[in-house]
Amino acid sequence: MIKSFKKIALGAALLVSATYFSQEISITKEQLPQSITQYIHTNFPGKSLSKISKEKKMGKMEYEIYLDNGTKLEFNNSVINEIESTEKLPDAVIPKNILAYTKKNYPQNFITEWKLSYNKHKIELNSGVELEFNKKGQFMRIEHK
Repeated sequence: MIKSFKKIALGAALLVSATYFSQEISITKEQLPQSITQYIHTNFPGKSLSKISKEKKMGKMEYEIYLDNGTKLEFNNSVINEIESTEKLPDAVIPKNILAYTKKNYPQNFITEWKLSYNKHKIELNSGVELEFNKKGQFMRIEHK
């Protein structure tokens, strides 16, 4: 029984230390997965990559990319999950339901940030208003900064 406990404790300690000591390393654009390079080329044409890093967290590879206009892109296992900018985000990177809701209800504003988490989308408008949507893109709530 004590040996089993020690093995479990050692395994947990190794997992925590591996997560804690994960390191972010700089990489070149040639080291990016092709799917990420294609996403950037398609949705942000004419923008150059100014900083690229990767980090393994909880068994998943995360990539953080800065474009020359300051836009930050985050990918988790090559899937986009966050975009932050001071400029208008391209319509193509926003789910259609969310884009339609925003254009209808906030026609004078544009989206500068988008984040996808496990069960929701969150966007921020240039006015500072934050909107939250469920996984299907249906409006849930509003937050004012």
